[in-house]
Amino acid sequence: MKISVDGRAAPLDAALDRAAALLAAARYPLVAGLGADVAGVRAALALAERLRGAVDHMAGDALSRDLGVLAEAGLLFVTPGEARARADVVVLVGDLARRMDWLAAVFGPGPSPLRGKAPAREVIALGDDAAVAAIAGAGPVTTAKVPAAKLPALLSAVSARAGERKVDAGALGRTTAKAVEVAVERLKAARYGVLVWDAAGLDALSVELLAGLVKALNAATRFAALPYPGDDGAMGAALVGGWTTAFPPRLGFRAGTPRHDPWEFDAARLVASGEVDAAVWVSALSPTPPPWTKGPPLVALVQPGTKLPAGTPVVVEVATPGGAHDAVLYDARAGGLVAVAAAKADETAPSVAAVLAGILARLPADAAAATAAGEEKPAKNARAAVAGPARKAKQPAGESAAAATKTRQAAKARPTKRGGRP
Repeated sequence: MKISVDGRAAPLDAALDRAAALLAAARYPLVAGLGADVAGVRAALALAERLRGAVDHMAGDALSRDLGVLAEAGLLFVTPGEARARADVVVLVGDLARRMDWLAAVFGPGPSPLRGKAPAREVIALGDDAAVAAIAGAGPVTTAKVPAAKLPALLSAVSARAGERKVDAGALGRTTAKAVEVAVERLKAARYGVLVWDAAGLDALSVELLAGLVKALNAATRFAALPYPGDDGAMGAALVGGWTTAFPPRLGFRAGTPRHDPWEFDAARLVASGEVDAAVWVSALSPTPPPWTKGPPLVALVQPGTKLPAGTPVVVEVATPGGAHDAVLYDARAGGLVAVAAAKADETAPSVAAVLAGILARLPADAAAATAAGEEKPAKNARAAVAGPARKAKQPAGESAAAATKTRQAAKARPTKRGGRP
């Protein structure tokens, strides 16, 4: 395993010292990537909280689209196991060619105790039909194929027809309009339908339209959504963020408490704008480098062979969770967290959690972002400035605080006559 400091091979302790010094001096650091197991993500969040930094997952764009719709408009969704057991109609939306293995695992051939003697699944492809082959033994296939740029218009038309609203057939084209009518007819005839998509290939409008379509179809039958949960443990990071901070990535601790904002804490935007002046990149599940080539000083915890920007100050090649050490990982096929035993234990490679904990332990006690600390101190001084003169105004000029106290105590103890006069 390679460990380097400023381009030269170094022991792990030296790398941890250099990383801690770099991050402690940062004004506003970023902890990104988050391609790790549960323990690694927890450690990343703990480090970001200590530094009052920003946090983002490498699949943050897609994750934010799905979770944003869930938070703002609501989304009826289903687990992969339930979809496999119950769905008689599967709707594939957009380009899912990269998810063929996942689709085959969820909907492919094999035992399914809840299906009994039900007919083969019917497949409806909206936008692209390349992934239909992943569902072996599919029944009838209905395709409404359009370029990616026209997918929002197609989804809008399907949603409108599902809600018995008229659409402009001329704008869609005669062939597409006819395919929409056939698709909607089959959608409404489903006993249990499932819409499948990958937000990485869709825009926010398309995801919102899909959520609306699920709602519209539930007026006539049962339908649910099954979005692809993202690569590199994206949904697992969201779950860990939820139970530790109440928020999924993208989030930040700049104010001292966690706050979620998909735009403000977008790692690529923060780097491009120059708002962050140090970064930690975690990618232990795949050799994925940061999406930027020029940026702030970087502490990289990555798989061996990951291509990093030239001059990366600290590089630690870490163990693969579930490969070199036991781990709890998000399984896209199971739709939840699962315990994974090490395929081949390797104690020579440090885990993400161990490296991040080592950095955290080396930070000085006041290693919060400089701007956050600077924002707090003036606030305290401002309150003192307001309260201080008010207290001093009651004290006669030239009289010490101790003398003033004795004067007040003597006045209270002095006997008074009737009528309140001394």
